[in-house]
Amino acid sequence: MKRILFLLLVVAAMTTFSCTDRYEDVEIHKSVIPHTLAEDLRIVNKFVTIDTVNYSFYASITDSIIQAEGISKDNLVPIFENLDELNKKIKESIRKGEITTLLLSTEKEFKSYTIGNSNELSFKDEKASNNSFITTRGYPSLSFYGGNWSISDVSFEATDKVTSLFSVDYCSGYWQASFTCYTGTSSYGNTFTMYSSSITHGNVNRYWWITNGGQSSYSWNFSANGPVGGEASGLVRFTDTY
Repeated sequence: MKRILFLLLVVAAMTTFSCTDRYEDVEIHKSVIPHTLAEDLRIVNKFVTIDTVNYSFYASITDSIIQAEGISKDNLVPIFENLDELNKKIKESIRKGEITTLLLSTEKEFKSYTIGNSNELSFKDEKASNNSFITTRGYPSLSFYGGNWSISDVSFEATDKVTSLFSVDYCSGYWQASFTCYTGTSSYGNTFTMYSSSITHGNVNRYWWITNGGQSSYSWNFSANGPVGGEASGLVRFTDTY
């Protein structure tokens, strides 16, 4: 009987240690799984700000942030290289005379900063949720997928005030949405370029209005320029301004 009891105790002990080892292996395995580049990019975007003096995006990631957020230092190198490339694109856009907008649109913060202006058009950007979309009365939309425009040119008749509802639902890096708008009494269009490195977390409503007079209705034409980049996917929809 003692021999049987002893064997049972040995088996129980082996089972306990075996389960404990497997449990500890799982915990250790979980703790060392690094973030993907996309995951760390989303984290870094929470700390990005707009430098309105140097017309650029800026992010300060301290050691305490790295530890608290579990950011992979290996991922920080390509992320900051990506941010540096974005800032170079912005400077080039400004140099070419494009009306350039730096967009910061997160779950908790919204900021739109524009350099340059148009003699034909003025606009104002505001954050809106996805469910704020208003029926467009059949106005066409621009769309992009995987960083490239799929519908790159739209034209419609409207009043001197329209609203564009812009959204980026996915991206893996910085993007630039650039298009030329032809409207009003002039055939010369201005190029408008928006830069960011994250999804928009809902719609960005841009309220456009013509500033050089004329009679309604107006012919509006938006023609996209170049790829969006960043594997970004989204829409630009149009409606009357209410």
